[in-house]
Amino acid sequence: MILKLMESPLKAVTLEESDTAAAKSSVAGGRAGLCNTLRRCFSGDVTMAESIPDAQPVLLDVSGLNCPMPLLKAKKALNGLPAGALLRVIATDPASARDFEVFSQQSGNALLESKQSDGRFEYLLRKKG
Repeated sequence: MILKLMESPLKAVTLEESDTAAAKSSVAGGRAGLCNTLRRCFSGDVTMAESIPDAQPVLLDVSGLNCPMPLLKAKKALNGLPAGALLRVIATDPASARDFEVFSQQSGNALLESKQSDGRFEYLLRKKG
């Protein structure tokens, strides 16, 4: 059993089964025990969302924006994500294809997908780290 707890809208921590049992006993033991369990999770003892294989990407729709705005908005969104997090960008600017390729090479953020369909461009990025 895995329990996901949200630290913020963009971060999640995962408790393994043994940690889940500890959290349940902490709840039974009162607020102080639960606070200690959560403090341990947020201190880095437990993996963050970027290490969860089925982590869902954050969606950024920049349709209608022209160069350089799609890339700038994506860069700003990546800056707010933890290392290893996924960002899916939807754009309509044809120039964004080249922009995201170059950005990926220069920044070290991996461009995992780049596809086009009916004037719509989709990119999947993984934040470096």
